[in-house]
Amino acid sequence: MKPLPALLIDGAATCAFMAIGMASHAHSYADYPARVAPFLLALGAAWLVPKVRRSPISLQAGLIVWPITTVGGLIVRKATGGGISGAMPIISAVTLAILLLGWRAIARKRARANAVKSEPN
Repeated sequence: MKPLPALLIDGAATCAFMAIGMASHAHSYADYPARVAPFLLALGAAWLVPKVRRSPISLQAGLIVWPITTVGGLIVRKATGGGISGAMPIISAVTLAILLLGWRAIARKRARANAVKSEPN
């Protein structure tokens, strides 16, 4: 997979993470841009790592993107006056792991299946 589609999927997954969190706490979606921005900023920082751009669906890329997005997002959120409740870091880490690592696992499985199909019999 080329980097741009992978970056867009990561962005969509990060946006979904925040939308799910806000829905579970009945927050106003008027606050959505301010709440998701720290995590998207951190995601952008993760994508500055060359390994992520070279091999975006690899497990190694996911293991770079996930913690940088999680920890970086929480740090930026706190630094910009956003609240971080006791459970938020854990819930953020688990949810982002499922989303950011999960789509990569599916993409790798599909890539392997397509490679097997294209092999001559």
